[in-house]
Amino acid sequence: MDEEPEDEFAMMRRLMRRMFRQLSLSPLDSLRDESFVYGFSLRTGPDGKTEISDFGNTRYLEERKGLGERQPLTDVIQGKDEIFVTMELPGASEEDVEVEVKGSKLTVRVAGRRKYYAEVDLPTTVLGNDVRWTLRNGVLDIVLKREVVRDVEI
Repeated sequence: MDEEPEDEFAMMRRLMRRMFRQLSLSPLDSLRDESFVYGFSLRTGPDGKTEISDFGNTRYLEERKGLGERQPLTDVIQGKDEIFVTMELPGASEEDVEVEVKGSKLTVRVAGRRKYYAEVDLPTTVLGNDVRWTLRNGVLDIVLKREVVRDVEI
C-alpha cells in the first residue's frame, strides 16, 4: 500500500471541504436559506414515446419558464373509469385554485400567497364537465371521468 487508510480519509476530508467552499460560491448559494425541490419524471405518452418533464420550485426553473410560479409535484393514476391526479400545493387555499380541462390536458393554477402552475398531459381524453376536486392540508386531489369511446360496427 502506498498510503495508510488514515491518510486517505484525511485527503477525502480536504477534498470535501474544498468542494463545499466552491459550492458556497455557486448560484446555489442564493437558495441556502430556502427549501427547494427539483426533479424530473419519465412517462410513456399515448403515442409510445418517452416524455421527460422536470418539476420543482427553484429560481432557476421559475426564471427559465418566466412564470414566477412553482410547479407542484404531481402524480397521475389511470383507473378503469376515472383518472386520479394528486398535486402537492403547500400553502394554497381553495378559493385560489383554478382547475381547467380540455381534451387530454389538465391545467391547474393557484393565485394565492404561493403561486403554482401545472399543465398535465393526461393518458386519455376526459369529460371536461365532470371534474371533482378537493384541497386538504396542501394536497389537491382531482378526479376526472374518462371519456367513453364506443365501438361502432360498420
